[in-house]
Amino acid sequence: MSQIGAGLEVSPEKVFDNCHTRFLECKAILEAKIGVIDPAGSCRSLWRPDRSARLAEYAADFAIVGRKALRKTFGDDCVEARLFHHRFVDDFTVREAKAALNLGNASYRQHENTIRRVVGAALLAEGLWPVGSYFTERGRKTEQ
Repeated sequence: MSQIGAGLEVSPEKVFDNCHTRFLECKAILEAKIGVIDPAGSCRSLWRPDRSARLAEYAADFAIVGRKALRKTFGDDCVEARLFHHRFVDDFTVREAKAALNLGNASYRQHENTIRRVVGAALLAEGLWPVGSYFTERGRKTEQ
């Protein structure tokens, strides 16, 4: 458990769930924006930065921090890192992720809980949570 303001505590699993939800939101917004870009007109217009760059950074940071935490804990070719990528980055369904890695129900649940705990702690340590402060403050640890 990690302390957050006024003596409240949050578990790494809750941190993971909150960050993963924001990751999926960022990814959906970015995919929607990419779908409406007119490549023929893009050369004639001025690029003006907006929140899209910050959304892309958050999505990339989520994936990178998660992968690094799992590989550091379990090794380079661990099933946890592959499951994290399939299920939480590429957004496979549970059925698709289990089939891709040949996992049974109990094994899947065990690996998923481990991923949520390990990656949640890493996301907290790297400043990706609370997610609101990531977008309002420039103080996340990867920039320091």
